[in-house]
Amino acid sequence: MPATPSPSSSPGSTDGNQTPEVAQARQDLATRLNLPEANIEVVEAKAIVWPDSSLGCPQPGMMYAQVLQEGLLIVLRANQKLYEYHSGGNQPPFLCEKPPVTESQTLTPSTAAQITQANTITVELPTNPVVVQAMKDLARRVNVSLSQITVVQADPVTWPDAGLGCPQPGIGYKQVQVDGMLIVLEANGQRFEYHSGGNRPPILCEKK
Repeated sequence: MPATPSPSSSPGSTDGNQTPEVAQARQDLATRLNLPEANIEVVEAKAIVWPDSSLGCPQPGMMYAQVLQEGLLIVLRANQKLYEYHSGGNQPPFLCEKPPVTESQTLTPSTAAQITQANTITVELPTNPVVVQAMKDLARRVNVSLSQITVVQADPVTWPDAGLGCPQPGIGYKQVQVDGMLIVLEANGQRFEYHSGGNRPPILCEKK
């Protein structure tokens, strides 16, 4: 029986405020406003699914493909104003130039979605890309949409060996500890356990 994974603070969890897209958005806004990057504060950065290829920022007179686009909504603050950056598909984050929100208006992350209330965000995804990978894999396996999958648990762990807590019969595994994640998802009333670690993507652990 494999050892119980122990909690770990090492790789596995991704801070949405430190993703490359957020760094790009901060650099862009700092350049636009001629400010040091340290003066650009991240109010919110969350993974979402936009309803079409406009990525929640449609331009007048333009037509957009009506397909869901996974991406990020990034809300930055500078000079007492809020700025929205959107990304999705292969498009890097860009400034969605709506009238900026001033400090006199609400700034809390919980209400940041109100800034985009004119846009329909169909599904909110976890910021951690490993969890999103697991959700996509499960959606394909059980033929459901991402919105029908619930994340029950997503914790960083240290697996006791390269089997990542899910050893297969007849296979020998390197006896070294591996930092990774234990992800439990629920769909169609059933729970599914995904394990990840090292450079391996999350795998469905189908224990018998």
